[in-house]
Amino acid sequence: MLRALYPIFNTGQGVAYTCRSICQNMQAPSMEAEAWFPSSAPGALSSCVRNAYPMWMMPLIFRLPKANSRLAKAVEKAFLKALKQGDIAYLWPGVSLETYRQIKGRGITIVTERINCHTRFSKIILDKEFARIGLEPSHGITDQSLAEEDKELEIADLIFAPNQFVIESLLQSGVPREKILATSYGWDPIKLKGRDVMPSHTEKHIQEKGVTALFVGSLCVRKGVHLLLEAWARSGVRGRLLFSGAVAADLASHSSEALDRMDITLLGHVSDVGSVYRSADFFVFPSLEEGGPMVTFEAMGCGLPVIVSPMGAGPAREGIDGFIIDPYDIDGWSDAIRKLAEDGELRKRMSVSAKERAEEFTWERVGQRRREILEKAMCDLVSKHEF
Repeated sequence: MLRALYPIFNTGQGVAYTCRSICQNMQAPSMEAEAWFPSSAPGALSSCVRNAYPMWMMPLIFRLPKANSRLAKAVEKAFLKALKQGDIAYLWPGVSLETYRQIKGRGITIVTERINCHTRFSKIILDKEFARIGLEPSHGITDQSLAEEDKELEIADLIFAPNQFVIESLLQSGVPREKILATSYGWDPIKLKGRDVMPSHTEKHIQEKGVTALFVGSLCVRKGVHLLLEAWARSGVRGRLLFSGAVAADLASHSSEALDRMDITLLGHVSDVGSVYRSADFFVFPSLEEGGPMVTFEAMGCGLPVIVSPMGAGPAREGIDGFIIDPYDIDGWSDAIRKLAEDGELRKRMSVSAKERAEEFTWERVGQRRREILEKAMCDLVSKHEF
């Protein structure tokens, strides 16, 4: 049995959605899989989900002081009770170091998921950028959290890494190559199905014509949104830039004037993200630090050409599905924006390629590949211990 643990409330979005999707699609006659959470929203349930608390208790729990820590402790306790010899403990971010140690002490195999680069690697990137733009870092990475992450990686038997940058950051932090399992994230065609589009002619820019570029995700320095705003302004294209996601305090502090342009629209959180993708002509994602950018998978699945940073590229191929450009190359970004804005045939050609490429990364296919990778790695571990 593969038992995953993510000690955060399962809303059906974000990391919890990723954990559930992977476990659900790794299930097979050769491998049972389940995902443990403190509790889950009704729409986030599936056959693989296990909850430490019933759903009706969640409103009461969240009224308590330090609710998050109470939830984490409760689900870790329930998980440890359910864990049996022969199981694989599949630990996601937020699991305490003490739980790692208890599982290790019981001789149970631990697989951990690194959703982003090692935080030591992330801190270097983000500290440099915050210093460059004159802001105090807001990433919250401390020496203690770095030390705990190193210890978790040392204890883990195997580590899923969703892209090459995550692999490189782990290697640079001293993780042995044989512990790292190269993989990817994916997307769900059912989640994005439909015909509706997000109305793009808001009152703010009702007279604007031309193309629609789209960014999906948290609007923050880490995602390179301040660089995108500069590239968009420099491109001079006629059209609109849509942002789907919440505006973080660091970006609001740095880029409030740029966000107020007439051709910029802030949609906030949109529950029907498929309609947002369908409303756009191409996707833009200049992330400075990333693990597996699911928004890129989703955008390509909806047939959008992409302009992305290397970190945000996901499955995209340079010149085929779009353009992969260093996020600090503002001229390169503005040129790419103009190319896609002005060349409908190029957009159409890249749209077809992007959609075909994304079909290789549905959660069903990703789950199957992960299961095969893990089964082989487990066989290798058994062989290693026999000698």
